[in-house]
Amino acid sequence: LVMTKSDMKEAANPRTNPQRLAEKMKARREQAVNYQEFDDTLNELAELQQKYQQKNDVKLLLEINQKVLEANQWLIEADEKLNAEVLTQKQQRMQMAQKLLQGALAQARQARNYAAQIGPNLMQGTIQLLKFRNALSKYKQQEVKIRTLQAALGQMHMGITRQEVFGLYLKSQRPDDKVTRLKELVERRQNGLRDRLAAVEKKINDIQNQQAQVQQQFDMNRSKTSELENQYLELKLEAEQTKGDEHYQLMDRAYALRSGKGEGANRIEGSIYYETQAELAKSRLEIIGFNLEYEQLRKKLINQSIQQITDSLTQLQDPATQQQLESDISNSQQKRARIIEQIAQHLEEIQEAEKTYIELREAPVAALAAARQAFTQAGQAARQTREEFGGTKLSRTAAHANQLQNNATEELAIFWRRTAQHYQFGASLVGLLTNTTELQAPVQAILDAYKLNAAEAEKIAADLMPETEL
Repeated sequence: LVMTKSDMKEAANPRTNPQRLAEKMKARREQAVNYQEFDDTLNELAELQQKYQQKNDVKLLLEINQKVLEANQWLIEADEKLNAEVLTQKQQRMQMAQKLLQGALAQARQARNYAAQIGPNLMQGTIQLLKFRNALSKYKQQEVKIRTLQAALGQMHMGITRQEVFGLYLKSQRPDDKVTRLKELVERRQNGLRDRLAAVEKKINDIQNQQAQVQQQFDMNRSKTSELENQYLELKLEAEQTKGDEHYQLMDRAYALRSGKGEGANRIEGSIYYETQAELAKSRLEIIGFNLEYEQLRKKLINQSIQQITDSLTQLQDPATQQQLESDISNSQQKRARIIEQIAQHLEEIQEAEKTYIELREAPVAALAAARQAFTQAGQAARQTREEFGGTKLSRTAAHANQLQNNATEELAIFWRRTAQHYQFGASLVGLLTNTTELQAPVQAILDAYKLNAAEAEKIAADLMPETEL
């Protein structure tokens, strides 16, 4: 919440009730939401639906869809600003409006009025994509929460390792052999920590190069989208100032800037195409960023392991510490027991967070599935209308709907691939605790769940789109 100067002055007063100040700021934020805009949109929508019931006009159905789209956008933007009661009321009104719209579309399908289904289904797909973006944001927030919990396990594992090194020395009758083994862990040629560090650094460099290439694609497509949208708006404004044939010619040119024109080698893509390519590049950047963060964490953990072993060797070889080690063994065992207790509690928190993660997955997956279905139905309706009435524009519309359906499919595949990597990432960190005897049961349970969920997500992604196309 943004604090005003008055809020800051009030907060500085020791007599101020913090709860009352928070409620005051929350109330001011909710007042900033334009409720009337949403209510006006739904009132206009009700009037349009009443007209449509009297006269089954395709233009009216398109206008109804546009109003539903605007209302959905308002709800998504206001989601974080409204209290639960107000949001529930608005969502109930929105659900009633969408139910009426679905009924109108069902009537059009039953009457085999294919032309009336094209535009509404395209808009329905767009509405579902908006819902997907909103649900994906919450899904990612939970993912970050789990990742934070998982990353803390690495630090705790290092604490156990440190205590075990102390115990190893004190229980050993041949400390020189132990020093040799610790040195071998770091320096050996095959699978030593320094060799692992070099391999990870090379992988980080490769990922950063890939990231730069995809970022360039994103910037290029975003720039092209902006350029074509500006041209579209200029032509649309010019068209609004004209009448007759000139008006329709200008509008046709304007819409061509958005949807593209031509076929085959002569095809000139519009802003919708470049915007889609930018979104796909953005999704790829998220996956690349996820991989980069994973490898950087691996590098950090390897460096920490090397440093911990180096510190332990220094202590093991220092004669001045010999006398102190005997009294330290008891403290070391107690510290280790406390760390294991903390880890056990941490693992329970991770399991609970993973349950919420699975629950939050339902909304984005359902939204993308609905978007794919809507775009598929739009394409089918366009092809059926073309067969009945002919026309090249309908061919372009069918191709456009097919492209949107493919884009939604690819985005769903990327979503599942990201989910699989979430579980693989978690398994790499939780797996650090595999050899800790006291934690074997909960650790193995989590690893088994991660393995199963990762395999399931990978299979879904592969079924949606082959590896070479992702």
